[in-house]
Amino acid sequence: MILHKLKTFFALPFFSRRLLVEAWYTQLYTGLVLKIVPFKKIPSLFPNPERETRNAERGTQLEMLRDAIMLTSRYSLWRNKCLVQSLAARKMLKKRGITSQLSLGLRKNSANRLIAHAWLKTGEKEIVSKSGDFLELFVF
Repeated sequence: MILHKLKTFFALPFFSRRLLVEAWYTQLYTGLVLKIVPFKKIPSLFPNPERETRNAERGTQLEMLRDAIMLTSRYSLWRNKCLVQSLAARKMLKKRGITSQLSLGLRKNSANRLIAHAWLKTGEKEIVSKSGDFLELFVF
């Protein structure tokens, strides 16, 4: 099983392998930051770039980044996956000069319990999906 996954990984083009490794390490870093740093300081650690740079291949780049975040999150060590995914994707987007909007929200489930969720989008493209009817409480 693991040998098959390694063979599949090494069969990918270099750019794809590099993006997957970056996504996994960024999620590892983000999870550690969330464990150590008080939450009120998190927005200042994951800011948008000061100005957005335009790229002709932005759509393809965003899809590849989204796929890398979702795939590597399966191997995450953290329970709060949506927040880690959103912050890690934000960091990767900033590195590429792409602004994004990170949202935190709540909704009630069928048992009337609150469920928290984080999602990230850039323009109209969702990187981490909202996936539900969440009340948006905080945006940065």
